[in-house]
Amino acid sequence: MIQSLQDRIKLNNGVEMPGFGLGVYKAEEGKEVVEAVRTAVNHGYRLIDTASFYGNETGVGEGIRETDVAREDLFITTKFGMMNKVMMKHCVLLKEV
Repeated sequence: MIQSLQDRIKLNNGVEMPGFGLGVYKAEEGKEVVEAVRTAVNHGYRLIDTASFYGNETGVGEGIRETDVAREDLFITTKFGMMNKVMMKHCVLLKEV
């Protein structure tokens, strides 16, 4: 059971992922998402959930860089949309050629 920002969930591959994080789906690119990420990380969040579909990944990166927390101490999740799935399939096929 997740009770604090420091609690983690062990995944099937043995990796431990923070059980609570910041989702940036509705955060607008620019100042809003930069401040949200920076503030969350500075207050102990170590999981940031994003996706290219949100259009704010640049601001997420800026917010992370504006903290004193090392990148390897953060867990960043993202999602692949349908177009990304198609592109990944083609990349796999090209590697096989």
